[in-house]
Amino acid sequence: MTDSPTVAVIVPAFNRAALLPRAIASIWATGYPALEVLIVDDGSNDDTGAVANTLAVSAPPGRCRVLRHPDGANHGVSATRNLGIRATRSEWIAFLDADDAYLPNRFECLRNTQPQIDGYFGTARIVVEGEDDTGRAWLAQGSDLFGIRERVTGRALLDQLLAGRCWAISAITVRRSLLDRTGLFDPEKHIAEDCDLWMRLGCVGRLEPVHLDDPISLYYRDGANSYHYDVAHRAANLRVLLDTRRWARTVGLPATQRGLIAAAARNYARRTLVAAFEARRPEVGREVFRMMLAARQYRFFLDPQVWRVQRAMGRIC
Repeated sequence: MTDSPTVAVIVPAFNRAALLPRAIASIWATGYPALEVLIVDDGSNDDTGAVANTLAVSAPPGRCRVLRHPDGANHGVSATRNLGIRATRSEWIAFLDADDAYLPNRFECLRNTQPQIDGYFGTARIVVEGEDDTGRAWLAQGSDLFGIRERVTGRALLDQLLAGRCWAISAITVRRSLLDRTGLFDPEKHIAEDCDLWMRLGCVGRLEPVHLDDPISLYYRDGANSYHYDVAHRAANLRVLLDTRRWARTVGLPATQRGLIAAAARNYARRTLVAAFEARRPEVGREVFRMMLAARQYRFFLDPQVWRVQRAMGRIC
């Protein structure tokens, strides 16, 4: 028996037969005594399902399960993570993509946790394997750590999240009770679906930093990762901000928080117009205007810089 709080690690897997054993082995290597692992096969058409079954059989009895969507189809990472979350009653929830790995200190944050804390975030070490321009660009910035590296909480943390900073999915641990308040991942989002949830967590939860200079997971980049920068992704990120603003209003968050989110959306929309202009992508600029108008963000249209950029874009694009 153990007094350690229970943790469920949700592992979505789509065609990751070769990499899944490394991910699962890294979970057990943490040595945390109250773990359960839920491998969720997202309609794989390789041997992922068979590998997952083998890993479950070889795991400590009763501590690893394999789940699948009822129709056996591919539903995307958000719906797949949600299926895992709903299948467990563990007090804490953590995540690990099937091509990443934990480090041994991953769950040290839970050994002396306090009841008023809703979650912990740390950093992940970026590991570039093969040809991956996005990962190499991150490393070129002077650090191999991915995530928020400042020891911020509360309003300061929310400011970071609203500005587009975030942590790796493998480096956040949250109470189930916080997810009950915020809702889960949005299955309709395929870009920035994790940041969408992080902003909601930051609005209502008490999240604390841990091991910021001593990473707790490994984020592998090999060229096959789903995220690669495109200026069009900024429109998806803007939609996340606008949806967060709508959610904040729906759940009745204070006006000060709603104002922060609205201001962040306006600033991000303006920067996205500049990025679209520089990339000669007028369709992205038009999408920004459409979204801001639909969201009734009228103050955005009073900004002289917005119209200067839009006119310049019309001249060259």
